[in-house]
Amino acid sequence: MEDPLNPTAIWRFSLEPQDGGTLLREWMRMGPARSGLSFAIDRMPEKEQKIVFVRMREFEANMIATIEGIKKLAEGAGAPGEATL
Repeated sequence: MEDPLNPTAIWRFSLEPQDGGTLLREWMRMGPARSGLSFAIDRMPEKEQKIVFVRMREFEANMIATIEGIKKLAEGAGAPGEATL
């Protein structure tokens, strides 16, 4: 179980009105605890560049999916009780 006082990552989202729409900001910080990424690099230090590259592509894809889900919910496209992000 992850220690809430020593997380592997922190994600934050903020929504604010802007020009008749909504501005969504997403922020992420890795650490302070070590993540699976750190352990993978420890096991295969010669592959660090590839490990980080693959993880960054995963971050990008997951951030896009999360933002699209928040947008859908914020615009009321989802059915009541459908919030499953």
